[in-house]
Amino acid sequence: MFLAVNRLAAAPGAAAALLVAVTVPVAVLGYTATLAASSETTLAAKVGVQIGAERALVSIDRVTPTAGTDAVGTVLDRYEGTVELDDSRTDVQVLAVDPATFAGTAFWDDSFADVPLDDLVTRLTGPADGGRLPVVATGLPRGPVDLRLGTLPVEAEVAGTARVLPGRRLAQPVVLVAADRLPDVPSSAGADRRSELWTDGPAGPAVEALTEAGGRLARTLEPADVLTTANFLGISWTFGYLSALAVFVGVIAAAGLLLHLESRSRSRVAGYVMARRLGLSRRSHLASLVVELGAVAGAGLVLGALLAVGAVALVYRRLDVDLLRPPTPLLDVPWTAIGLTVAVALLVAVLTARYAQAAADRADPSAVLREEA
Repeated sequence: MFLAVNRLAAAPGAAAALLVAVTVPVAVLGYTATLAASSETTLAAKVGVQIGAERALVSIDRVTPTAGTDAVGTVLDRYEGTVELDDSRTDVQVLAVDPATFAGTAFWDDSFADVPLDDLVTRLTGPADGGRLPVVATGLPRGPVDLRLGTLPVEAEVAGTARVLPGRRLAQPVVLVAADRLPDVPSSAGADRRSELWTDGPAGPAVEALTEAGGRLARTLEPADVLTTANFLGISWTFGYLSALAVFVGVIAAAGLLLHLESRSRSRVAGYVMARRLGLSRRSHLASLVVELGAVAGAGLVLGALLAVGAVALVYRRLDVDLLRPPTPLLDVPWTAIGLTVAVALLVAVLTARYAQAAADRADPSAVLREEA
């Protein structure tokens, strides 16, 4: 430890330059990796919210839930509705869901609400306060609400709210209601009912279950087309370029470690020779090299991480890959990439220390002492 501290203190300028060489690639790589991972997570969440699950099968005919549909996902009916809000009628999407299967299939992220989706769905089965049907909504305040499905009035009360609910495909509030408690909505009401089967499994069994339940497949909503949008590709390519640049800078930093050692190799080897005569073991010298370089690498990792955290905190909420779809940007820390960066940095420090130790072992003590004299 003494030797490591003494060598760093003897050349503060070189140590500072080496610290910067380690800090910069760590900061750039941490920044780009976090933003890329967050963008991917955010886009996946947007797709999940729009579709409702991994895929949604839309039926022309009404689908009646059966054991077969329950086995592959959840059945719901989507209605066009309105609510009285701020002295005017506001369009809403009303999803009549099956409380027994909805939460187990629908896409959900804990950032969507202050309570789990299971808790929100449970409120749909609660008592009807004053004869009002309990609903869960996004974009509406809690309390009584004048809901209409087309022209059919439904007295309802918002028993729970969320910032985002699965199945939101338009810039309108979404209302969840238990299908078995919703009054019959005749076609004359003009609510434009559409039945859907949401599933997280393969399409084949879901299509079969939909058909057996009386449905007639009109279309299937899949995430693949949305995930390959040009907007996201452009962002991913940018972050990919920056990540590659950070790796390149990291290679330069590794070369900098070697140059740092080579620039002081003569005095280092001379000190090693004298220390060996005073009883310093090869193992102790190697340990001092590891501590010296490991300390610089560790400090660079910490400083780089702090810079990356600060930069990400400033910009990640502004990098929305799709402004039209909720949710807002989600933060996803790429712990695997971070762990790999730490491991590589420390491995490079150890390998560089072993290289320096091998160079010192190969040196001719007599020649080194004559050159120093």
